[in-house]
Amino acid sequence: PTLRFKGFTNDWEQRKLGCLMNITSVKRIHQSDWRKKGIPFYRARDITALSKNLNIEEPIFISRDLYEEYSKISGKVQINDLLVTGVGTIGVPLLVQTVPLYFKDGNIIWFQNSNKLIGLFFLYLFKTNTVQKYIHTTTGVGTVPTYTIQSGKNTPVYITSKKEQKDIGTIFQLIDNLISLQQRKLQLLKRRKQGLLQRILSQEKIFKHIRLGDIAKFQKGKGLNKKDLLTKGKYKVIHYADLYKFSPVQDHVLHFINDISANSPISANSLLFPSSDVTSTGLARTSTLAQNNVYAGSDIIIANLNSKKANSIFLSYEINFFKHRIIPLITGTTIRHIYVSDLEKLKINLPNKNLQDRYSLIFYRFDEIERNIEKEILNLKQFKKFLLQNMFI
Repeated sequence: PTLRFKGFTNDWEQRKLGCLMNITSVKRIHQSDWRKKGIPFYRARDITALSKNLNIEEPIFISRDLYEEYSKISGKVQINDLLVTGVGTIGVPLLVQTVPLYFKDGNIIWFQNSNKLIGLFFLYLFKTNTVQKYIHTTTGVGTVPTYTIQSGKNTPVYITSKKEQKDIGTIFQLIDNLISLQQRKLQLLKRRKQGLLQRILSQEKIFKHIRLGDIAKFQKGKGLNKKDLLTKGKYKVIHYADLYKFSPVQDHVLHFINDISANSPISANSLLFPSSDVTSTGLARTSTLAQNNVYAGSDIIIANLNSKKANSIFLSYEINFFKHRIIPLITGTTIRHIYVSDLEKLKINLPNKNLQDRYSLIFYRFDEIERNIEKEILNLKQFKKFLLQNMFI
């Protein structure tokens, strides 16, 4: 490998997994034997969910009596065995860390490790390009890709001493633990922000109830063909399709252009609305920009707010939180539309300007923290990918 822990210099050995361990499946369980409690019974989609640290939707069980009866025939899954999806999303590994359990035959391949390999090393070995490439090039020709027991036996791997296996498995486990911690932190932060938005935006007594048209002047963007968009250029621009990727406050743009054809930049303290989409929920959104000198293309409605009465950041959070208020204003069947005359009628609730300014800072700070955590998760995943490519063969 390109990267190794200090002190390891031995060559790795190439083997086929079928020469290292028994690879098999289990006796079939029929749907009529499924239960709502008992011994956990895993399907391929359950393996996929667990591999992503997600909860299993609609978990299935079998009775302990049936488990004991069938295990006498097939054997019992042990700690550090590997279960790998064989149909659908193929090649997804799950290291067994709790028993007892049973699984669906034909959909999942059972690698009976029997401590031939360090469990964590075995798990991440299956995630390497070498193994995944083999799996996806040997699935056969058919509408449903299949990773079979025979393919499992023929899967080529490179292995090293158990001491090095242990160190490699440990470092990847640490990275995955860090990713999981950051993901949980992100989920908690989003729930906390949602609760805060609910508490603040539901304070009816401190809000003035008006229409958006009472505090905004509207205009439409101009021109801007998608084929002319650049990743770098002279002028910052927003195409209407970009709005579907934006959060309530957008602090960067995705596109540039070198000729804006007498267009004028979006005014500060403005809201941006897409004017057409294939779904009503797609139109139920808005964004505001945290930067100046940006130009808008056609199919974008711009609401220039009265800066003495409204804060665009606060209103963007409010309108997105109460997006159901926009849906009744939308017209059309195949392609949905919303017009300036519709948005002028949009009901909004405004506290005084000082409160708007304070609340907008709080909401925006939450989003900043979210973005930082998301960036940290992305960096950890990229680091893990780098190590997978360089600490294995």
